[in-house]
Amino acid sequence: MTSNNTDKSIEPPVMTRQIQELTIDQLLLDANNPRFGEDIPGPDATQAEILDHVVKKFGVKDVLSSIAVNGYFAAEPLICEVDKKNNDQYLVIEGNRRLAALLILQGSDRADAYNELTRHYRKIHREQGSPAFEPVPTIIFGGDSNKKRLVSYLGVRHIISTKDWDSFAKASWIKKSVEESAISIDEISLMTGDNHSTIRKLLQAYYFIKQLESENLFNPGDSNQKGRGSNIAYPFSWIYTILGYSQVQDFTEISPD
Repeated sequence: MTSNNTDKSIEPPVMTRQIQELTIDQLLLDANNPRFGEDIPGPDATQAEILDHVVKKFGVKDVLSSIAVNGYFAAEPLICEVDKKNNDQYLVIEGNRRLAALLILQGSDRADAYNELTRHYRKIHREQGSPAFEPVPTIIFGGDSNKKRLVSYLGVRHIISTKDWDSFAKASWIKKSVEESAISIDEISLMTGDNHSTIRKLLQAYYFIKQLESENLFNPGDSNQKGRGSNIAYPFSWIYTILGYSQVQDFTEISPD
C-alpha cells in the first residue's frame, strides 16, 4: 500500500495535540491491543495479567535497557485515551510495551512477578546516573473528531509505515475502528492513503474467517500450517490473499467490492 501524500489535510495527531506529562500510576495497559490478535488476555484480565501477556508475547528487555540507560525519550510520547471507568486514569492505545517496561523499572505492584528484572535494571539505572523516566510524556485523545485523528495516526503508523503490524493485527484494528469508532471503511482508507482497497480486503477476510468459525466450518487449531505474529494458529495472510482471486470470489459468492 502506498501513501497518498497529496492530501495535506490529514496529519498525524502527534503534530496537532499538546504533550502532557502523567505519572506511571495514571497509565493503564490495554487488554484489547490489536497486536494480541486472537490471543487476548480477556475482558476481566487484571493489569498484572496484561503486563505478563505483553512480556511473554513481545518481550520488554530491549525497552527496559534503553529506558534504564537513557531515561524516557520525550520524543516518543505514549498515545492514550481517557479511561471510561476512571477519568483520572488513561488507557494506553500506543506504547504498551513501553508502559510494561516502565512498570517493571518502577517496581509497580502490577509488576510483582518481575521483581528480578526490576532489581537488575534498577541497578543499571543507578549506575547510569538515574536518568528520569517519570513523568511520562503522553498525548491524550477524546471525542469523535480526535478519535478520527487517532485512527488516522495509528493507521499511518502501523498499516503503511515501516512499523506495520502483521495482517491479522491490521484486520483486527480495522474491525475495532469501524465497529467502535463509527468510522467508515472509506474514511480509514482515505486517512491511510490506501489506493488499493487493502483496508477493505483485510476486513473482508477477517469477517469471512470469523463467519466460518462461528458456523463450525473452520477450527483454527486444525490448521496444518501455522501463522505468525498476532495469529499463530493459522496463516491469516493466506486467507486475505486467496480471497483476491476471482475464482475464489465466484466460489464463495464474495463480492470483490
